[in-house]
Amino acid sequence: MTRAEAVAMLTRLYHYTDGRGYSPTFSDTKANQWYSNYLGWAQANGSLENTGTFRPNESITRAEYLDFLFRFQKANGKQLPDRFRI
Repeated sequence: MTRAEAVAMLTRLYHYTDGRGYSPTFSDTKANQWYSNYLGWAQANGSLENTGTFRPNESITRAEYLDFLFRFQKANGKQLPDRFRI
């Protein structure tokens, strides 16, 4: 799974499904890609930090996925049990 696919899956999990209205600000993403609205929503929601680049087409590691999951949970007022922390 790529990093963009993981974020798209998590945004759908949190009920963002309209696919419009958001644009990411990472330097290595473009506004007209299939994942753009999902990344933009995740940034606007506080689920992703803008660290400059996102590397959307790279494979996601387990650690990165867990980091994304924790951030999505926190931004949406939920928390995973501590036993899932890395």
